[in-house]
Formats: sequence, C-alpha cells, structure tokens
Amino acid sequence: MKGIYKIILLIIVPLLVAFGIGSFAYKNSEPGFLPDYISKAGYKNTEGETERYLAYFTSAYEKYYSKEITIYNEEQGKEIKLFDLTVYRWFDFETTEAELIDTKTVSYKYAYVLVNINYGNVYYSIYERNDKDHRFEYLPTFQLTINDLGDEDEEKRDTNTTPFADNSDVVLSDHNFVGYTDAEGEETKRTYSGVRISTPSTKWASVAVDSKFTQNVEVIIEATDSQYPSEESATIEVAKIEFKDYNQKAKDLTGAEGAYKYANKDITTGLNENIKAAGYFGYAFTHHIWWQALIAIALTLVVTGSTVIVWEGDIKKQQESQNKKNIKK
Repeated sequence: MKGIYKIILLIIVPLLVAFGIGSFAYKNSEPGFLPDYISKAGYKNTEGETERYLAYFTSAYEKYYSKEITIYNEEQGKEIKLFDLTVYRWFDFETTEAELIDTKTVSYKYAYVLVNINYGNVYYSIYERNDKDHRFEYLPTFQLTINDLGDEDEEKRDTNTTPFADNSDVVLSDHNFVGYTDAEGEETKRTYSGVRISTPSTKWASVAVDSKFTQNVEVIIEATDSQYPSEESATIEVAKIEFKDYNQKAKDLTGAEGAYKYANKDITTGLNENIKAAGYFGYAFTHHIWWQALIAIALTLVVTGSTVIVWEGDIKKQQESQNKKNIKK
C-alpha cells in the first residue's frame, strides 16, 4: 500500500473527523458556559456570582449601594437581620472604542439584589409573633417600589413597582439561608431541602431608568406572606432608602482606552455578552472538545486502521500468489 494512502487513512482522516466533532461540540457547549462562568466567583460567594453575571451581560456597571437590612424585634429587644441589599447600576451601549460612546443610545438600569435572606426573621417580623409555624413551601415574597420625590404633590409623583423574583437566567446560590431562629434570634436549624432550593434563592429586581423621574427618589422594599397575602398585616415595609442621583445624564458617561467613568468615578467594564471574550473556547475545549475529539480519533483509527490492515493483507496475499507463479515458471 502506498505511503500516501496510509497518511490519509491513519492521520488526515482521523484529524478531519476530530475537527468535525470538535466543531460540533464547540457550537453545542453554550448552554453550560454561563453557569460555569458565574461559578468562577467561588463557593459561597453570592456577591461575586452576581457581579460576574453583570460583567457578562452589561457594557459597564458599578456597585451603587450596599447595606445590611435589619428590623427591630420588640420581643427580642434588638435589631435582627433580614437580608443584605446590594444595588448595582449598569450601562448598556454598543461601541467598539471607548471614545466613541454614543450618549444618545446609552441605557441605564438598576439591579436590586437581596442575598443572605433570613426568611425566618422576615416571616416573624411580618406578624411580630413567633406562634405561626414557618412553612418552607410558602416563603415571604418581596416587592420593590420607587417613588419620585421631585414633585411636592404626592398624588402626582411618578412611581414604579416591581416584584423581586429569582434570577432565572442563571442559578445564583444563596448558601447562607437560615430556616429557623429561636427567641433570641439564634439559628436553630439549617436546611437545604425544600422547594426554595430547586430555584435560585437570590432575589433580583431589575428596573430601567424612567426619563420622567428626577434625581431624587424613594426606594421602598416590602415583604408579604405568600401563603396568606390578604390577611391583615400580611405585608410590611422592611426597607426605605432615598437616593439623590437616580436619573443620570448620559453625557456624564465617558471612556478612554477600554475603561469607563461615570461622573469621574471609575466603573467596571463589562463584556456585552461577548462569549469569546469571556473565555468560551477554553471552557468548550476543557469540558467537551478534547474528550469528544479524542474518542472520535480513536474510533476512526479503529476503522481506518482495520482498513489498512485488510488492504495490506490483500496486497501481501497477491504478492505471495504472484511469487509462487513466478517460481513455477
């Protein structure tokens, strides 16, 4: 058998098959990439997961506000923690060069993120008593309301109401869930079972900036008993915050050499959903391509190698037969 055919069957064909399988694996690995990208923040790092999520989906973002939200418990005689609130402000725009930001197309959004939620404390705070069993399948729900304080007439003020929900685009784990607390507010039972764990437990509310709003707004977060939402006092206000720079001006967003500033404050550059820049090839290769391509090469070599062996065996038999004929002559 000629050497060129061996090279084709034993080297070129397996490589071509591996390339084809690898290309298929590359195109079909996307569903698992984002959760893997988010997980790089590290175990038990919910804030890090959130920021990596924002880094992937936005053009640029900043941590706008952060506070541990507590409420005074009269029975315990002290402040008890409800959750950690972090507010992110992010910017979306299309540009390849930072200097070419088109301020007319810049959009602004806020992400209000609740993490480390002590559902037991929230539930007990709604009723201000501990005689109601905490039911894991009916966790309290949260709602965000933004009131524009720019108009002195409260009836004419613009308002925006948004429910907090699970961030369904990607699973953001809340590893600090506390199920039960005793009379002193201490944790008595930790559990990771139940309906809440089958969905992301970090609560998320995204709000686009309304051009009608002024700079001064009032942000109110309310908690409601999801099992008996119509019961008297089933909804309580758990946080009220005022912001004085809510509605930004696009002209204050500037950029140079790939970095961005808003009102002379550095903000984090995002990837604008650029999957390649996020390291997709490395993920696809290490998780899928290498082993699928390796299997493809091995299986192809079995076929092509068998073909070469059979082919050479036939050629050898033909040569032996011809040699015998020559000897007889």
